[in-house]
Amino acid sequence: MKTSIIRILAVMALICTPVWSQQKEIPQGYVSTGRVLDVSKETGDLTLRSQQSARNLVFRGLQATPVYFATGRRATFGDIEPGQPATIYYAPAPGRWLIAKVVIPDPEQARRSSQVLTPAQSSVPQTRRGSFHIPRVPNTVR
Repeated sequence: MKTSIIRILAVMALICTPVWSQQKEIPQGYVSTGRVLDVSKETGDLTLRSQQSARNLVFRGLQATPVYFATGRRATFGDIEPGQPATIYYAPAPGRWLIAKVVIPDPEQARRSSQVLTPAQSSVPQTRRGSFHIPRVPNTVR
């Protein structure tokens, strides 16, 4: 009985060893999100106010870095403008992290989603955070 249990455990160990050896930690890329404070199209410098650290991050030489709109369309470094939100993705390299891509909002999608308010809509008070305002109706008795 003991020998059969030992044999089963030995077979299981041999079968599972390749699986255990293949499970390695794959480093995931880090992300910086924030608002673009300054951008130099000539030098490729970008200053981002980071939401994570609440500090200004300066990136240099980003002319060759791929830039994408949030919808997935390819953009250029010239499409980045001060004041717009941006997300910078990092990729692992041997001994360091490199900038893999920059993602900015799509201006066409922003134009489509913006709505013009009528004068009546602009005078409506703002609702409370996250809750909806339901007007009170007096009870009527029949």
